[in-house]
Amino acid sequence: MHWHQMTVILVGCMAHARRKFDEALKALPKESRKNKMGMAQTALRKFARLYALEKQFKGLTIEQRLFVASGKKQTSAGRFKTVV
Repeated sequence: MHWHQMTVILVGCMAHARRKFDEALKALPKESRKNKMGMAQTALRKFARLYALEKQFKGLTIEQRLFVASGKKQTSAGRFKTVV
């Protein structure tokens, strides 16, 4: 099968997405940065949770990752979509 015959799903780099929220947080006035429920703060917390899950998967085979991730990551990613 050639590449042009395959279904392709565009995905973005999480590090680049995270960086935008970090930049948004730094652009806020200092008082606003203390708001734990702000959009940038909430997004950065969710990135931290996703990265923690990724760390748990380190050393697992692809099959093991898929099995473990099928429950954990989809739940986290679903909640994450509402912020991003």
